[in-house]
Parts: sequence; structure tokens; C-alpha cells
Amino acid sequence: MIFSLLFSLFFLLLKVAVKSIREVRPGKNTEVLKNSEITGCYSEDCTFSIMYGDDYSAIDLIALTAEEANIWVAGLNFLIGLIKCK
Repeated sequence: MIFSLLFSLFFLLLKVAVKSIREVRPGKNTEVLKNSEITGCYSEDCTFSIMYGDDYSAIDLIALTAEEANIWVAGLNFLIGLIKCK
């Protein structure tokens, strides 16, 4: 199932340049993810948001496991760090 999140995230990131990502927020920290009708059956450990652009728009994501979410958060933060070092 990691493939399904990878595939979805790949197409979302095509719309958002990695250099425009401001931060990656683990957990239910946006209005969409705080909505229990949308994320009620998912653990907070499985959710994260990609904040991008000058207005901090959000792409909200739900992984199947907390481990999968942690891998994505760590990987995206690594990419952000690489870009900031240039």
C-alpha cells in the first residue's frame, strides 16, 4: 500500500515545486485533518500535511501506518533541507 501513497504523492508534488514547500507538519494540524468526519478512524500518527507557497496552502495526507507517515515526513524534511543548503 506504500505504492498507493507514493503514486498519489508523486502527482501532488508535480503540482507543487519541492522548493515551495515551507514545512511538513505531522499529525492532525490543519482544519481538514481536524475534521473527525474525514479522519475520525485514522490515528493522528498516520496523518501529515505539506505546507507550501507564500500563503501556506496545505496538502493533507493519511498514510496506512504511522511508520509510513514517519518515512514520508522524514524524507520530505530531508529534501527541504537539501534545497535550503543550496
